[in-house]
Amino acid sequence: MVLTGLFTGLRLGGVLGLSWTDIDFSKGLICSNHKTGKMVSIPISDYLIDELRKWKELNSGDRLFIEGSVTKNGIEQHSRHFSNLFRDLGIDNFTFHNLRHTFASILQGELGIGAVVVQGMTGHSSLGMLQKYSHTGMDSKKTAINALTEHVLKTSTKTALAIAQ
Repeated sequence: MVLTGLFTGLRLGGVLGLSWTDIDFSKGLICSNHKTGKMVSIPISDYLIDELRKWKELNSGDRLFIEGSVTKNGIEQHSRHFSNLFRDLGIDNFTFHNLRHTFASILQGELGIGAVVVQGMTGHSSLGMLQKYSHTGMDSKKTAINALTEHVLKTSTKTALAIAQ
């Protein structure tokens, strides 16, 4: 769930609501309903595709992470779970929603991906006209997703090596 949140920018409710039919492995896309009801298509990196395929082998249900409908109470329970998990890992004051902020911040701030491309993936209501054309700029979005994945994996590898030394 954390990888899906970090590498797609989806809200917790969006991640919880994902079904296998929302993922097009051949095109490398996740399609998810935004909280406003808009459909958002997000390219996914080869890394996340591989991780989701492994996950699918272990989980035979229709949904990726939970069965049944996503409720406000269920989202709140999962949110508390992740806040506690991050705290237990030594990451204080961090929530699942911070993965969404991290997604946008790295893409825009560290990788220089344009706001229009990031907005197209996060589904924010500003620049709303672009949302009507969800496949516009898909190549730029795919480039952005792959750059984000490489950046995070490279950074985490460097961090792990530094800790090991």
